Amino acid sequence: MEPSLIISIFALIFSIASIVWNIIRDILLDSIKLSPRIFMGEEIHDDKGMQRAVSAGTRISVMDSEKTTHAKKAFFAITNIGRRDIEIDCIRAEYTNGHSWYLPINEKRYLKPYESTNANTENLELKEHLKNKTIGVLYVQDTKGKKWNFSNNDIFNASKQLN
Repeated sequence: MEPSLIISIFALIFSIASIVWNIIRDILLDSIKLSPRIFMGEEIHDDKGMQRAVSAGTRISVMDSEKTTHAKKAFFAITNIGRRDIEIDCIRAEYTNGHSWYLPINEKRYLKPYESTNANTENLELKEHLKNKTIGVLYVQDTKGKKWNFSNNDIFNASKQLN
């Protein structure tokens, strides 16, 4: 076999492998991914005047006295961990009794890769369903209708913070 034919065969194999890799990367690996998180807590003002969300049960010191934070609000953190942009529509909870709850995302709906947005609510109905563990599904919905579920572990921890 001639050396030029051998080089051509290796070049052909390398180019086919390169094309296959690009197809796999672009179709399978280059997808939209969200990481939704939930926790119960309250908003506090730090020494710089900034509002911060603090998880329930956290001990903080305020003016030489200690205070334990309470589960006043449900806080949601939504992070785009994929490599494509996404537009968030809302957070939804579907209860086991067939009813549902809806929280529209108004601030920073459009997330570029590795950006995040936050939302919170003091909704008593949601807190009661979390406490009684009667939430069937809790998810973030994008504008195309795709659902991104909150982890069962996060929902369980949020319900524990209410008790």
